[in-house]
Amino acid sequence: MDPLTSIAKNTLVLLVSRCVLIALGFVYTLYTARYLGTEGYGVISFALALSAIFIVFSDLGLGTLATREISRDRSRSNAYLSNVSIIKTLLIILSSAAIIIFVNASGYPRETIIVVYLILIYSIMFSFVNLFYSIFQAFEKMEYMSIGAIINSVTMLAGALTAIYLRLDIVSFSLIYCFSMVLVLAYCVIVYLKRFSAFRFDFDPAFIKSAVVEAWPLGAMAVCVIIYFRIGTIVLSVTGGDAAVGLYSAAFTLSDMATIVPTIVSSSLFPIISRYHTASRPMFVFAFSKAVKLLFYLAMPVALFVTIWADSFIGFIYGSGFTGSVPVLRILIWSSAAMYASMALGIVFITANLQIVNLKINALTALVNVVLNLLVIPAYGIWGAAAVFFLTEACGLVVAVYVLERLGYNVDIVKIYIVPVAGAIIAGAGYAIAAWLRFDLVPVTLVCLALYAMVVLTKGVDKEDIRLFKKSLGPYGRIQRRLHRH
Repeated sequence: MDPLTSIAKNTLVLLVSRCVLIALGFVYTLYTARYLGTEGYGVISFALALSAIFIVFSDLGLGTLATREISRDRSRSNAYLSNVSIIKTLLIILSSAAIIIFVNASGYPRETIIVVYLILIYSIMFSFVNLFYSIFQAFEKMEYMSIGAIINSVTMLAGALTAIYLRLDIVSFSLIYCFSMVLVLAYCVIVYLKRFSAFRFDFDPAFIKSAVVEAWPLGAMAVCVIIYFRIGTIVLSVTGGDAAVGLYSAAFTLSDMATIVPTIVSSSLFPIISRYHTASRPMFVFAFSKAVKLLFYLAMPVALFVTIWADSFIGFIYGSGFTGSVPVLRILIWSSAAMYASMALGIVFITANLQIVNLKINALTALVNVVLNLLVIPAYGIWGAAAVFFLTEACGLVVAVYVLERLGYNVDIVKIYIVPVAGAIIAGAGYAIAAWLRFDLVPVTLVCLALYAMVVLTKGVDKEDIRLFKKSLGPYGRIQRRLHRH
């Protein structure tokens, strides 16, 4: 299968599944947040933030390493599954002990501690699920990842609706997470045994040592990333209480949903760009620069749209009790826009074996983020948390681009970044004027998007972009014809 066909197929599979997941997640969030309220939703969000940190520490970058190396030599899948599982088990014991000590020493209510314990069990299973997902991704079988995610979402939604109907408490909602992940883990084991390889326990101390040495920069980098993703929630929990966490998490959840496109494209590109790096550096630079350009061009209109409709989104999904989330969403959505480019650049660092360089960048941004959160959140609450998150993400993107340029991985900064930012500024000015004149949201949105499109189409899109776009339609057409025949 040629690269464009592979990318098209995997992107299409992930896009369809993500649309299903967003629809299911939307309904789940709508009912759960309204039922639990800001405080109950805040407790669940706090437990999930802690579990996200746990998952990173229990992975140590080994999943990403497995995807990169198995995509280059698929015969090594069983070796990675066996030995990475051993390492994960040891890391899980250490991470679990740390979380148990933290929640008990921090004086949280008994109910909150029980919720954290249950979400911790869920996270342990999810850590192993992620290992299977890494293998599926390396084989470019994204459909298996998608089915697992859909099983999880359907089970979560069915469980939440049942809990609401029976008027169960927040502990019952935590049990739903555990039950759902049991099903997903069982599914992953069955798929691996039937579709990939018969499992053979292959303990190899030399392999484990080599993998840890190779993966630790990826793991440390992931720790840095999760710190500036989740530390705001933890600090809010300590200084602002469950209600503040609930308001912030409501906005964060919606802004995170906006990253569907870069997540899908990055997952599809990872195995292919990894092979390009070993085969042809010019092709490698060309591929990732075009990917970054496409993603950043898409990011700006998404951020504009959410900014304009933030009030309506929050009110419709969460209800009037979450009105305080509106300004937070309007800040966080621009952080998501920066992620469109930073996700693609993250792949570049990994595939180019620049883990140490990327680690230094992420360590710096994480340190800045922690310091700013500790200084700003006590004074400005959820607004401060959102502002710090945006500033950290934007600064990290600027530094990453600068470093890649210095290392010889040249991209067209003007067309990739300055043109869409200029288009967003012009469109934003149009929105400000229209809002001042009290125009309806629909015509305002159309005018803003038209202004943005006019700038990027005249100043940013070139003939090579048009040629690639037309060529990329070919694989989709072939996929569609095959589906039609079946």
